[in-house]
Amino acid sequence: MDGVDLWYFKLEKTSEMSDHDQAFFHLRALLSNYYPKISPENWAFEVGSHGKPTLTSSQTWPSIKFNYSHSNDQLVIALTKNLEIGVDIEWRIRHCSPLIIAADHFSKKEYDFIQTSNEGQRDQIFFDLWTLKEAFAKAKGLGLSIPFNKFSFELKSRKRDEITVYFEDGLTEHPSHWQFTLHDNLPNYQIAVAVEKFTDKSVNIREFVQSTIFCRPGS
Repeated sequence: MDGVDLWYFKLEKTSEMSDHDQAFFHLRALLSNYYPKISPENWAFEVGSHGKPTLTSSQTWPSIKFNYSHSNDQLVIALTKNLEIGVDIEWRIRHCSPLIIAADHFSKKEYDFIQTSNEGQRDQIFFDLWTLKEAFAKAKGLGLSIPFNKFSFELKSRKRDEITVYFEDGLTEHPSHWQFTLHDNLPNYQIAVAVEKFTDKSVNIREFVQSTIFCRPGS
């Protein structure tokens, strides 16, 4: 695996398995697809203090990092090697008030950006910013414990090289150590990825739909 592999799965809402259990069903199968010598049931996980799941540190695993997110009936799993990774997916077909949420959780610069945008673009900009923030917080393993108004995104466009992050004092991060991307492969869903980078070279991201190599939960 060179870079990030981004996998999309459809959750079975009629399944007796919860969304969480289905996510780990697919995650186990996916990890064993990369490392066939380890059967799906033998992967072991632990959860950080803010809820980020990782492979257990007490055993020798491949140097793989992962993160997942689900919304409505869609699941996305991101995998990479040796790099911290975070992913977020949000279903855009739901009622929300971008300006109200932004006033409570976003930086002033981001709030002003949404407020001065055309009304028809506000939802898109809001979900772009929200998923980017979620993806970064998940990559850091901090979840919602990191104040979303302490770091800001500037979107010159939605292209990878035109998404810039700014950190306020107190967050010991450097913008050049992170790469952010937005993805629109699923209609009515917004996906963002945050991944560490240690060189000026961009991290390559490959995207896959659910493959027939995976069984459906419960089959």
